[in-house]
Amino acid sequence: QMCIRDRCVCCVDQIVWTGEVEEVFASMQKAEGNVGPEALTTYLGKYRSQILDTVSLVKTNLTKLQRTCVCTLIVIDVHQRDIIQTLIDDQCFTVGDFNWQKQLRYYWGECDGGLGAEDCTIQHSAARFNYGYEYLGNQLRLVITPLTERAFLTCTSALHISQGAAPQGPAGTGKTESVKDLGKALARQVVVFNCSDGINYRMMSQMFAGLAQAGAWACLA
Repeated sequence: QMCIRDRCVCCVDQIVWTGEVEEVFASMQKAEGNVGPEALTTYLGKYRSQILDTVSLVKTNLTKLQRTCVCTLIVIDVHQRDIIQTLIDDQCFTVGDFNWQKQLRYYWGECDGGLGAEDCTIQHSAARFNYGYEYLGNQLRLVITPLTERAFLTCTSALHISQGAAPQGPAGTGKTESVKDLGKALARQVVVFNCSDGINYRMMSQMFAGLAQAGAWACLA
């Protein structure tokens, strides 16, 4: 049960963060004068205090699963803190600014079907995904770098137009792990398949049939 709550905590944390940042943007539009940097700087100070409160939990008597959950939350929150600092440095004061649009943004609201049901959706630039709710266990997340952000944006943009993505680079640089971490962010199962000379069309057809039935992603390494 703790593993399931871990996924819920991380998802809700990112939904709340997205809402709070956009509330700051909305307050900038309503206020008179140049209050942009001050509003974001105030929120950044508040968010840093929240991170310190979360870090203090590590020093308490936690179970192994609880500690993993808190550590994952800290990794996510530190990255979101850096995003806020980048928004201030680049003078991003509107929701439509690309520096904000290129971030993974989590929302809770009415579904696309328009039947009144609410669900979690994730927006990344022009791409929009429903949260996958796939049970992935209590796992740690990667530390997000600018290169990882660009890889995520490329992959989600490709998925948005119903295409695949093929990260390239030397062996051992984290291509597969980055794809797996994007799967964790969207709550999608990622199946890593190590290709070899012994693969034939029958094996590939069985793999693709299983992926289609499970709704999973495949990472052909």
